[in-house]
Amino acid sequence: MNPRRVLPLCIGLILSAARVAWAEDAPKPKLGETTVTRTGKHFVDVYFAENFKGKSVRLEVPCELNSDARMKEKGILNDSIQSLKIPDGIVVTLYANAGFSGPSMTFHGKAATLGELKGQASSLKAEAKP
Repeated sequence: MNPRRVLPLCIGLILSAARVAWAEDAPKPKLGETTVTRTGKHFVDVYFAENFKGKSVRLEVPCELNSDARMKEKGILNDSIQSLKIPDGIVVTLYANAGFSGPSMTFHGKAATLGELKGQASSLKAEAKP
């Protein structure tokens, strides 16, 4: 075998093994956990069924959706939000009416159901805790 061909092959195998070992050492999130990406961005997961079931949409924080049209742009139909997964340090406020008006509730962490605003939200704010 030609030594000029063997050396690059060996180096490639060593680098490939190092990448696999590094990936295996990285902590893996548990099923259903809301995680922060390595970019430092935060995301809120909005679910259309209680208990984090069914279809969901991921929103980057900060986020202000003040109307049915803005919510629809993100894939959220009016009065469709049923549960939320919110990362540490973030709060989500849901409002019954567009324009951040009407009855509202603020959530953090995992909200498997949304109380009086379950299926009633027409505007939403997601932001870092003050």
